[in-house]
Amino acid sequence: MTGSAGRAFLALALYDAGQPLEALRVALRPLAPTLRLYRRAILSCADELTDKNGTR
Repeated sequence: MTGSAGRAFLALALYDAGQPLEALRVALRPLAPTLRLYRRAILSCADELTDKNGTR
């Protein structure tokens, strides 16, 4: 499975595996280019995601 479907299932698997931040990164990064006005903000936020302890 490739493309958007593969990324979506990877995000779900990461979340189920206890890696919600990585799951969100996997979901947001491919979406960002489609959001012209918000592309830079989405990419920046995805890169800066941390948990409550400050861990990426």
